[in-house]
Amino acid sequence: IGPVLAGILTLAAAQGGGVWGAVLMFSYSLGLGLPFILVGLGVRRLVGVLAAVKRNYHWFAGVGGALLVTIGVLLALNLWVPLLSRLGLLRLVRSFTPPL
Repeated sequence: IGPVLAGILTLAAAQGGGVWGAVLMFSYSLGLGLPFILVGLGVRRLVGVLAAVKRNYHWFAGVGGALLVTIGVLLALNLWVPLLSRLGLLRLVRSFTPPL
């Protein structure tokens, strides 16, 4: 945050005046605070969604477990890569490079 704020203040000083500095600072503050405002407004809806997930957790856990077992069996039988290539998803996996 420090270098950005310093850049804004330098730009305001170099390009002339308090009004332009106020506009830049308002834009900076809006960009910094708007995500927090949006999260705050969406918390009530998120709580409702999480309550639905909590009520149906056994279904989420069961389906997730079944998918893990299925993928594990496909990997053990060496059928996972042919399935991905048949579905056209292998090119997406091959183009992935980990960030590290």
